[in-house]
Amino acid sequence: RERSERLGAEALALARRSGDDRVLAYALNARHVTLWRADRLEERLGIAREMAAVGRRTGDPESELQAWNWLITDLFEAGEIAGLDPEIDHYERLAQDARLPAFEWYAPLWRASLSALRGHLSAVEPLLEEAMRLGRRAGDPNVELVDQMRLGVRCMRGDFEAGHAQYAPMAAPKIGRSPASLSFRVGAAWFAAWTGRDAEAREHLDRLAEHGFDRLPFDVNWLESVGTLGETCALLGDRGHAAR
Repeated sequence: RERSERLGAEALALARRSGDDRVLAYALNARHVTLWRADRLEERLGIAREMAAVGRRTGDPESELQAWNWLITDLFEAGEIAGLDPEIDHYERLAQDARLPAFEWYAPLWRASLSALRGHLSAVEPLLEEAMRLGRRAGDPNVELVDQMRLGVRCMRGDFEAGHAQYAPMAAPKIGRSPASLSFRVGAAWFAAWTGRDAEAREHLDRLAEHGFDRLPFDVNWLESVGTLGETCALLGDRGHAAR
């Protein structure tokens, strides 16, 4: 990650010196990826807004839409929920005008997220179906995000058994083999704790502790992982792991 950040900064400096806006758009996109961690949110917001401006200036709708992808994601993370509706509307119009279906399906996915956060759970499923339809038509493998959203709604309804049944087989092959394997193990511990599988939850916690809680990658998954670990320890009454 340190090398990634250094290279991202170097690439952006070279792109600025080149005077080529298309090169700058690529470098800004890469720079945003290298900064995707909890403590760099304000910087990411600035990068996304600059990238959107560069996309408009060059008339490159794909760069502009990718910038808005980042910007809306960052605004969710910043908790700027009240102002997201017009941003999503603008994004959807851009995607439709550019006829780029690979971007278009994110709009109903984000609207589903907003509906869930506002407690309008009955509105979520039709929006997710629309996102799934558009995402599959575009051939975008990220359409699996729709099922993760369904998982979140099950938890918001308190149906943790159904959540565990969905999450456990998805996470099992990724624990130990995915770059985000530790985050998947954290999720497995949380679902086990919520469904009364205390021994399973403690086993996951012990494995994470052996690895070292401070070894959790400080990336896009870190904030959620630490919060989820804290809640898992609370559910189990595990003061020892909670302290660490």
